[in-house]
Amino acid sequence: MKVSLPEKTLEHWASQYVTHRYRTRAALWWPTAGQDIEVGRYPNRLGKAIQIELKTCKHHRTKTTNYQIVQIDLGQLCDYLRRPLWEQPFYAFPRAAWVGDLEEYTHRHGGPAVTDHAYRRSEEWWFAHWLVVMTARDVAAVLDAEVRAQLSNPPPRGSFARGHRVELVRYEVHHRRGLVRTSWRDGSSPTYLGWRDFWSKLETCGTSSWPQVVWLPEPPREDSARGIGPGDGIPYSEVMPLIWDAVSPTVVEPNQGTDERISSVRPDEDDAGALNDVVPYGIGDDGVFRPIATREGVPSTSPGTDRRVGVALDFELL
Repeated sequence: MKVSLPEKTLEHWASQYVTHRYRTRAALWWPTAGQDIEVGRYPNRLGKAIQIELKTCKHHRTKTTNYQIVQIDLGQLCDYLRRPLWEQPFYAFPRAAWVGDLEEYTHRHGGPAVTDHAYRRSEEWWFAHWLVVMTARDVAAVLDAEVRAQLSNPPPRGSFARGHRVELVRYEVHHRRGLVRTSWRDGSSPTYLGWRDFWSKLETCGTSSWPQVVWLPEPPREDSARGIGPGDGIPYSEVMPLIWDAVSPTVVEPNQGTDERISSVRPDEDDAGALNDVVPYGIGDDGVFRPIATREGVPSTSPGTDRRVGVALDFELL
């Protein structure tokens, strides 16, 4: 099988999309080989961060049928699954409706230069129309049998071996009719989001099962009305209200006799979005965000084949 579209190209297109959509309110980090994505290197401001692992597809042809196939490195996926939920990435990959190599197919059908697929001006060829997103756990659910077998025999130290790729999804594509059939590995019909829908949902905090890190004021205050007690984490449903309370504090005059909370975050002189006294909170399996320790300079156990990007969004986008 041959690659239909270089993964490096997808990386660039994804980066350009985020940059165009959010301008200076999003920070991107592509780790080099031997690096991991460390929370301590993100901007220290109210907001959130996620990771995205990009996968391309490969084309295959039999005598009668054309296929586009998305494969997942099983060892890489299992390494991700061993991490806490907040450290796991989303997977983004094509829902391919073209035959063979994308550049050649575009040329044959009179489409724009393949480099223009990064932009909305390419219209129906725009990559944002066919890139889809799933969580690592949703990907693992489709590959449940293979993942269980792999996790049952972990390496004594370090990472799982890389290079064993299994088919996640196969698209049957017709020259004239485009995508005619989608077949997932386990025969199911899993839920996924289109690329643009994914970002829109992320701006409203996604769901309580999505991996993400948020930066919130320190220390968290006890708030019985919100179900937050001393030393508790912060429920998913209260993250957005806490962020907006922090950036729109209630000013209480002395001698008012009120116990209303006063926000202690202080705007930075250069940027109202850069706020002091914030710490990262990672979401857990129970949908509760808890403080996480930042760690810098820790070498990754990855052999350097990951295609992850770290994306941090400012609070103004949430």
